[in-house]
Amino acid sequence: PDAFPPSPSPPRSPALQNFKSLADGRLQVSWETEANDAIHFLIHVDTSASWLAMAVSEEGRMVLPNPSSSVIGNTNGVVKATLIAQNPESVEHTLLVDSEQNLIDASFTRGDSYAELSFTISRDWVNKFNPKDDPWFIWAYGPENAQTFGYHGPRRDNFRIDRDLLGLPPATPASPPTASPPPPVAKPPPPP
Repeated sequence: PDAFPPSPSPPRSPALQNFKSLADGRLQVSWETEANDAIHFLIHVDTSASWLAMAVSEEGRMVLPNPSSSVIGNTNGVVKATLIAQNPESVEHTLLVDSEQNLIDASFTRGDSYAELSFTISRDWVNKFNPKDDPWFIWAYGPENAQTFGYHGPRRDNFRIDRDLLGLPPATPASPPTASPPPPVAKPPPPP
């Protein structure tokens, strides 16, 4: 034969305990909390994406105004990295691979019609960005033909997950506003 038969697509992983459907059902995020103070995430997209990423940030944005902490997977592996904007007026960014790669059982799978990113990470990764509110997550994926991680165009969005569904401690209350001191009391003028 002149050509090799196409290899079968690996089977899709079953969804985890908690589930969120995004992007009109094309992307699913599922997660479950683990007894060792960790959270296992599974991100599935219904296209053969070249890379798939999920990040946590303060504002629900990948790079501006503050950097995000991202988990990025492609056929070369999975890394935890920080994305920093080089220029607020453009999509240029710097990808800094974190010195501490504390991901557990991280994997990226790409089939004929889907891609999946799976990893387990400490709850602290999520909580440190949003200790006062429900955390913001960002997802993005690359086009099928991309050779490296890069700008994703419209293939991205953000979402929030309730703290209690992630097994996070209750939100830290915001500091109460400082009361302004009362205006000084005008002294009556001295008698003539």
